[in-house]
Amino acid sequence: MSLYGTGRGEGIGAAAIIATFVLLVHWFGAAANTVDTAYRLLFAGLPALGGALCYRFLRAQGRSRFAAFLTGAAYGSSPWLAALAQSPRELLAAALAPLALEAACRFDRPSSRRAWLPWTWLCIAAPFLGGNSTIAWLCGGLCLLGLVRTVTCGDRDANLPPLRMAIWTTCGAVLAAGNLVWLDTLAPIFGDAIALRSNDVLALHHTPHRLDIAAGLRVPGPVLLLFAGLGLLRRQRHVDSTTWLALAASGALPTLLGALPFLPHNTPLLAGAPMLAATGWWLTLLAIVVLATAGLDDFLDLPLRRRTALPWLLALCVLLASLLPTFGARTPEREWPLTLGLPCLAALLFAWR
Repeated sequence: MSLYGTGRGEGIGAAAIIATFVLLVHWFGAAANTVDTAYRLLFAGLPALGGALCYRFLRAQGRSRFAAFLTGAAYGSSPWLAALAQSPRELLAAALAPLALEAACRFDRPSSRRAWLPWTWLCIAAPFLGGNSTIAWLCGGLCLLGLVRTVTCGDRDANLPPLRMAIWTTCGAVLAAGNLVWLDTLAPIFGDAIALRSNDVLALHHTPHRLDIAAGLRVPGPVLLLFAGLGLLRRQRHVDSTTWLALAASGALPTLLGALPFLPHNTPLLAGAPMLAATGWWLTLLAIVVLATAGLDDFLDLPLRRRTALPWLLALCVLLASLLPTFGARTPEREWPLTLGLPCLAALLFAWR
C-alpha cells in the first residue's frame, strides 16, 4: 500500500491503518482504566473512527495522502479526545464531525456535488447521532457557513443551481438533527449528559481560574503544532490561514475567559453554554489539523522555498521548550512530550531532502 497512490484501494488501506493505530493507542492508553470491555472498546473505537474520517475530510480538501495520513492519525490520537471520553455524546460528535465537514466540502465542488447531494444532509446531521451535544452544534454551524460560502462565492455549476440545493440540504439536515436530538436513541448507552469543565478535558494541574499554557498545547500535540507553525512561517499557500487561526483562537477563548483573573468568570457566553469552555477546544484542534496538513504539503512540495523558515521554527521551538516548564506548566515533569518533542522534530526537518 502506497501513501502516494491515487487509487481507492490505497485510500481505504490508509484509513484502516489510521483506525487501527488510533484504536491501539487509546486501548492501551486512557481506555485501559475502564474495566468493562464494551465501554473500553467504545472509548477507543470512537477516536479511531474520528481519525479515519478526518483523513477523508483532509483528502476532500485536496491535501496529499501522506500529509492527511499523518495529521488524521494525530487528530484521532489527541489526548484531548481521550479525556473527552467522560462525555460519550461529545466524543461521538467529535468522531463524526469530520464526516459532516467532508460532505460540506464535497458539496462545494461541482465534480462531486451530484454524487454527494443525496447524502449531504444526512452526513451533516450525523454528529447529532449521540443526541444533543455542543460539538455537534459547533460542527453544524461550520457546515452551514460552508453551504453559505458555496452559494455566495463557491464553485458554481450551471446545471446544478447551488441555492436550491443548499436550501434543501439545510432543511433536511435541520429536520434530521432535530429528530436525532429528540429521539436520543443512544441514551441507554450514554446515559444522561455530563457537564464538563475545562479542567476535566485539559488535565489542568492547577487551582481554578489559573491558566496552564501547556494544557492548551497538549490538545493538538507537538506534531500538529510543528507542521502548523512551519506552514505559517512559510506563508500558507493552500488554505486561508487567517480564517483558521481565528477559528483556533475562538475555540480557546471560553477557557481564557474563565481562567484569566482580570476577566469576569460568569460571562454571558459561559453562562449560556456551560460546556463550551471544555468542548470549544474541538475548534482549536480542527483548525490546527487543517493548518498542519497544508503546511506539511507545502513543505513536501517545495522544501527549499523560504529557507529561513526552518531556522526560525527551530529557534521558536527551543525557546518554547525552555520557557514552558518555568512559566507555562504547573507540573513540568509531565510535559516532556512537548519540551522534548518540539525541538527534536524541528531539528529533523533539516535532514529532509
